[in-house]
Amino acid sequence: MRVAIDEHQGSLRLRLLDADDFTAFAVVVADGVDLARADQEVPQVRFDDSTRAWVDPDWLRDAGGCHTGSRAEKLASMLRYAGTKGWIHPTSGEVAAHVVRQSVRAPGTSR
Repeated sequence: MRVAIDEHQGSLRLRLLDADDFTAFAVVVADGVDLARADQEVPQVRFDDSTRAWVDPDWLRDAGGCHTGSRAEKLASMLRYAGTKGWIHPTSGEVAAHVVRQSVRAPGTSR
């Protein structure tokens, strides 16, 4: 699962990529996107620094369609595992992700 932040038509957009991969988790910030700007404009993701971010699990459920069935169970399992590693924020319930800088492409595109 990758949470992608990139610029689209002058605004930052947030997308969930690889929504069926519950074994890896990262926030991918497009090259050129300022983290301070992303922190202000994308409330579903909060940056500690350039290496770690906190992601709203309710947004993950909504964006990934993980409200019922096996997808909900897999996300719940991923979040339980994160809890055993200390990757769930103690007060907000957000889940930790490492931050990756790279170009962000929509699935199926070459640009």
